[in-house]
Amino acid sequence: IDLVFAGITSGRTSRGHRFLSPGSIELARAGEYEARMREAHVIVDRAAREAMMMERVTAAATKMGGKADLDAALIRDNASLVEEPHVVVGSFDPKYLELPAAVIRAAARGHQKYFVVQKGESADELLPGYLAVANTAHNPKNVALGNDRVMSARMADAKFFFDEDKKQKQETRIDKLSGIVFHNRLGTVREKVDRVRRLVSYLSTMLGLDAQTTQHALRATELAKNDLVSLMVGEFPELQGIMGRVYAKHAGEPEETCDAVRDHYAPIGADGPIAPGDVSRVVALADRLDTLVGCFAVGLQPTGTADPYALRRATIGVLRTLLESQDARYASLDVLACCTHAYAGFSEKKLDLSEPETMAKLGEFMNERLRGLLETKSGRAAADAVLAGHAFVNGKSAMAILHPVYAQAKAKALGDIIVNPPAAQKDAQRMADNIDAFLQSISDKYPGQVYVLEADIYDPSGDNGDFSGCPGLIKIDAKLDHSTFTTWNGLLKAAIDKHPPTLMAPLHDTFLGHDVHAADDWFYTDCIHPTPKGQHQIRRMLWKMLTGQDGPQ
Repeated sequence: IDLVFAGITSGRTSRGHRFLSPGSIELARAGEYEARMREAHVIVDRAAREAMMMERVTAAATKMGGKADLDAALIRDNASLVEEPHVVVGSFDPKYLELPAAVIRAAARGHQKYFVVQKGESADELLPGYLAVANTAHNPKNVALGNDRVMSARMADAKFFFDEDKKQKQETRIDKLSGIVFHNRLGTVREKVDRVRRLVSYLSTMLGLDAQTTQHALRATELAKNDLVSLMVGEFPELQGIMGRVYAKHAGEPEETCDAVRDHYAPIGADGPIAPGDVSRVVALADRLDTLVGCFAVGLQPTGTADPYALRRATIGVLRTLLESQDARYASLDVLACCTHAYAGFSEKKLDLSEPETMAKLGEFMNERLRGLLETKSGRAAADAVLAGHAFVNGKSAMAILHPVYAQAKAKALGDIIVNPPAAQKDAQRMADNIDAFLQSISDKYPGQVYVLEADIYDPSGDNGDFSGCPGLIKIDAKLDHSTFTTWNGLLKAAIDKHPPTLMAPLHDTFLGHDVHAADDWFYTDCIHPTPKGQHQIRRMLWKMLTGQDGPQ
C-alpha cells in the first residue's frame, strides 16, 4: 500500500533488533514478516514474546534454586519493553533479607521492574537475588553489575527507612495523623480515625461481636492509618497497610489487630478477596462508609466517568463484603442505618446536604452499584426485577440496598428460574398472561382513569423452602418448592410493569420474617390462610400504599 505518514513513505524494507541484527530487511511478501523478524531477534507476536520471556525467567529462577515471584502487571510491562527478552541474573547482600519480603518486592518491582525469587512456596521467604529482563544479550555481566549497584542502593534506602520507622511509637504516629488532611471540608486523617472508631463500635454492637473481638477492632482502627506517616510508605505508597501490620506486630499488638491493619483495605480490585474475619471486616466497612457518607454530604458524589475519591470502588467494597461474608449477621445489617450513624460523626462539620438528602442520594448510588453486582451473578432481567419494584422488609417500606444479601438471594432464585424454568412456570405464565389481558381490558375501557393494586403472593416458608408443618400446601403439591413463589412473583411483576399506573402490592415482603416458623401467628396451620392478625397486616400494607401513611397497629 503506497502511503506517506509523518514524512515516511511505505515500502518493503524493515529493520530488526538494533544490536543483535543491525541493518535492513527486505520483505518479498507480507506473509513472511513475522518469521523474518524473528530471525532478526524481534518477536512480533506479543503473546509469543511473553511466553518466551516467562520460559527464560522460570528457567533462571530454577537454576538459582528458587521460584520466580510472578506478578501479572510486571509480566505485562516487561513483555512490552523488549523486542526479544533476555534474562539477566542479579544479586544483593543477604543482610537485606532482614527486611520484610514486601519491601524487597516493592524496591525490585518499582522503577526497576525486576522479578524477585522466592525460596519456596512461601511469599515471605526470598533468595538474595533477582531477575531482570533485558533487550539485549550483549555483555550480560556488565548489565548485572549495573543492576546490582542500583538494587543495592534501593535496599540500603529501604533498610534505613525500616530502622528509623521502628524507633517510632504507635501513639506518636497517631498524633502525627493530625497533620494529614483527609479532605479540607471533612478534616484530618486523625479526625477520620476517630469517626471510624465510633462507627466500628456501632457495627460491633449490631453484629453482636464479643468484647475481645470488639476491642481488637477498635485498636486496629486506631492503628490503621499509622503507616501513612512512616518513611517506608512515603517512599513506597503501595505498601500502605502492609507496613502498618509490620509495625503493629513489632510493637507487640495482638495478631488479630495486626492483620486488620493490613486487611481493612480489602477487597483490593474487582476480584480481590474480602477482608477475612470479623475484626478486619468491621474496620473495612466502617472506613468505607465514613468516606462515602462524608463525600456525599459535601457534594463530592461521582459525575459521569469522574470519580476522584474512588467512591464507586468504596461502595462495591462495602457490598462485596456483605454479599460474600456468607454470614447471617452481616445479612441482617441495615446499610442505610449504618450510613445514618456515620453521618452523625460529622456533626461538627459544615455539610451541604441534610441527613435525609444524603441518605437518598447515597442510597440511589449504592443501589446502582448493587445492580451491577446482581447482573454479573444473575443476569440483567433478574437484577431489574428485584431492584425496580417497591420492596417491604418486615412490613416496612425498604430500598433493596438496605439488605443487599436479601436482594442477592431473590435475584439468584429468579435468575435460576430464568435459566432453568421449573414445570410450574407454565401455569404461572398462563396466570400472568390472564392478568396482563385483564389489565389491558381495563386500560382500554377506562384509559388513565383506574388505578389497580395487584398483590403478589407470600411464601409461608419464609424463602427457605421448609414447608414442614404445612399440611394444606403439601396436600396441594408434595413437590412444592419456594421457587414456585419466586417464579410467580417475577412473572406477575413483568405483567404489571406493562400497565402503569398499576402497582404491585408487596404481600411477599410484608410477610417475610412472619412465616409459619415464626412465633407471631400470622398464618393458620394450613399455611394458606392468614389469621386475623395476618389479615390486619395486609390491610395496613394496602393502606400504606394508598395513603403513604402507616395504618393503625
